[in-house]
Amino acid sequence: PFNLAPMLSEAGVLDSTTAALLCPIAMQWVSAPVHLLGLDMYNRPDEASSSRASFIRAEYVRTALARTARIFPAFSICPMINTPLRKELHAAFGVTTTTVPLTP
Repeated sequence: PFNLAPMLSEAGVLDSTTAALLCPIAMQWVSAPVHLLGLDMYNRPDEASSSRASFIRAEYVRTALARTARIFPAFSICPMINTPLRKELHAAFGVTTTTVPLTP
């Protein structure tokens, strides 16, 4: 699977923590216009493309900020806290995890 954060850290572009924090946020700024275009096409199917562009320009920053605020805690901070905490608790309680093969 494609995962940009490890690729950026392995390439030396960003350290792993910075990449893990910034990649989910950056994707919101990239995907917000596509999201807005889809919403506009659904809600106003017969609108001209110039009107769509005006709508996207007007709503882009607000939409990207809202998406960032929603995504940042769940996909940036929580994994960085959850993974070490989970490992520590597993070690404390003697829990071993096994990987289940995905083959049929």
